[in-house]
Amino acid sequence: MTHERNRTCTILSAFLGTFLILTVIIAYSQYLTLKKTLIAKLSNKATALIGQKVEIGDISLSTAAGITIRDIVIRNPEGFIQGDLLRMDRVHLDMRYGELFKGRFSFRGIEIDSPQLTLITGRNGKLNVADAFIQRLSKKGSSAYQVDGLKIRNARFALNTDPLFTIGDMDLTMNGVSSVPGTKTTVKLSMAYLGGNRLTADAWVFLNDRAKQF
Repeated sequence: MTHERNRTCTILSAFLGTFLILTVIIAYSQYLTLKKTLIAKLSNKATALIGQKVEIGDISLSTAAGITIRDIVIRNPEGFIQGDLLRMDRVHLDMRYGELFKGRFSFRGIEIDSPQLTLITGRNGKLNVADAFIQRLSKKGSSAYQVDGLKIRNARFALNTDPLFTIGDMDLTMNGVSSVPGTKTTVKLSMAYLGGNRLTADAWVFLNDRAKQF
């Protein structure tokens, strides 16, 4: 009797173990499918907004850890050589989700790792930036936002691959970025240029105050 009970328990345990493993595999497979769909939708939406091909390598979302997007690439528009306008290894958004219900974008922090911006001019003198993107950047937004701290690490900028217009190893920290007029934003900048030359600066600015006319 004891032998039969042990045998039954062994079979039941094996069945439950197999069932749990299969459940985990199926759940993880569904998660990967949903994640792949989300990445594709985000990439397509960004492409439509910017007017240039946008590719996203990976994304992870967590209510505690925030949103992390990896391997972001914005391709050159049509009419330019194959290449990238912008590449970013990682963007992390530490968001206050509750503020979204109040119509505000609020972040404890935004981190951007290794962005590489490469501007080139075509035969007609235009930059490798879509007209739709330029128009969107030139419009003053009406969204309310608050960023406690913005950090950009190891950034690089180049214009037509000209050493004279190339900046590398740039670190930028901005504290108190807000859409509210009168908000004081502190800025700390460090960058390399023209080979081994280095520039560091500490400053503050009121980003959303209207310029006074005299």
